[in-house]
Amino acid sequence: MSIERAEALKKELTDQWVRVASPAPELKRFADCVGLVKTVNMNCQALVEFHGDKDVSWYDIAPEYLTITDKPEEKPAAKTRRSAKPSAAKISNSVSQSGVPAAEEPKSNSSSSQSSSAAIRSDSQQHKD
Repeated sequence: MSIERAEALKKELTDQWVRVASPAPELKRFADCVGLVKTVNMNCQALVEFHGDKDVSWYDIAPEYLTITDKPEEKPAAKTRRSAKPSAAKISNSVSQSGVPAAEEPKSNSSSSQSSSAAIRSDSQQHKD
């Protein structure tokens, strides 16, 4: 296994969609799968990532067991439920200009703040008299 052979295989197979065609029992689990060759290592083994089933592992497979095929059709994404989490836009809108979240910021109701300040003034004047 020479470096020149590994480099030639890398140019030939990298970014190619492949299927496994082998009678070997250890490769039978890939029989119906299509994978993408990520690269070829210095042992002249193709590193293949098979798509589907949430398996993101790369498997090293001898190139003689691989046949180049077309890109698989994209499956339509399953409908997901809406998240109960608020979006970032909603969160940023709930923070006031002072940087304090709106829920923690004191409510400035003009009539209540005026009446409380008037009560403080009248209370302080009673103590002076």
